[in-house]
Amino acid sequence: MTIHTEFANAIDAAMRTKRISNEALAELCNLSRNSISAYRSGDSLPGEEAMLLIMEKLDAPWLGWIWLRSNRVGAELLPDVPLRELSASYCDLQVELDDASGLQREMALICRDNRIDDAEQSTWAECRKELTELIISAFSLLMSPVQKEKSPVVAHRR
Repeated sequence: MTIHTEFANAIDAAMRTKRISNEALAELCNLSRNSISAYRSGDSLPGEEAMLLIMEKLDAPWLGWIWLRSNRVGAELLPDVPLRELSASYCDLQVELDDASGLQREMALICRDNRIDDAEQSTWAECRKELTELIISAFSLLMSPVQKEKSPVVAHRR
């Protein structure tokens, strides 16, 4: 799947969740309907300012993550973060925290001399793997779509 397709699927889902049309999002973001249509079809990606507005108006920070990964540098540095429900992301984070904390002593022993010896390479690779999984799960939790409940209406007594 190309980044344009991934972004198109994500913005389409965010717009459906918010129940907002191309026209309404275009108006909120001061963009053309054609631009929104192009983003939803995967024909193009928004520029930086438009992306910030779209994220804000759709309350969808994960769109920014996908957008950041759309160039080679972002794709190289930023891991692919799955978009999951809040509860699943939280449970994943707990598992990854436990895994990483189990390696704290090994990481300290390796890092305390500020170098990684040949004998430490395989352990360090495992530490890096666990840290990456921890980072992914933390970002997944931070970007989880949150269902915001409306405050209950309290009936006033007369």
